[in-house]
Amino acid sequence: MPKAMTDLVANRLLIRAIVFYQHSMSSKKGYKCAYGVVHGTHTCSSYGLRIARRYGWKYFLPLIKRQHERCHQAAMGYEESPSSQSSEDGETQKECKEVVGCCGASWPF
Repeated sequence: MPKAMTDLVANRLLIRAIVFYQHSMSSKKGYKCAYGVVHGTHTCSSYGLRIARRYGWKYFLPLIKRQHERCHQAAMGYEESPSSQSSEDGETQKECKEVVGCCGASWPF
């Protein structure tokens, strides 16, 4: 199989895996990642999908690893911030407490 075809297949598999995760697993958890909750922007999986579509599988791992590190920092920052104790929005406070450390798993590489 030519290299271009292999890359195309790998990209499609990666995109399908992320979409499967978003629709089948993430939606059942009932919460967003810490980065998405704290910053009110994209989640790790939506960022990963954008990376996969824009740059392909070759750039996915280092970029999503960096995103997960940001997510972990957001979770730790929220956990330690005084505002997390006295949030006006009780729902956001509940969401963040549920996701603290969700992307904090250490990477083996």
